[in-house]
Amino acid sequence: MKAGSWSLANPIMVKAWFKKAIEDYHSAKALCDLKTSGHILNGAYLAQQSIEKSMKGFLTFKNVRFNKTHHLAELLDLLKTVDGVPSYIFSKRELLIHLSDWAI
Repeated sequence: MKAGSWSLANPIMVKAWFKKAIEDYHSAKALCDLKTSGHILNGAYLAQQSIEKSMKGFLTFKNVRFNKTHHLAELLDLLKTVDGVPSYIFSKRELLIHLSDWAI
């Protein structure tokens, strides 16, 4: 297996990805609700992280290997290879590219 890539599905890992994604989502929402510049910037970062971790959780659940990345469009391309992904997700590619700018 390539260094920096994740292995096949592991129920504990799937749960961990989604748990952290939900935590990041709630933190992002709370920060953005404060409506101050610094809080919104941090909220944008956590929103990106929430989406990234959700995508990685789903890919892990579907036994799809992925390299270590923060680029949401790259993860979206992998999602095209599996069943069960709502088609409207793929129309959000440009938004996901912009959100990737918030990754560190």
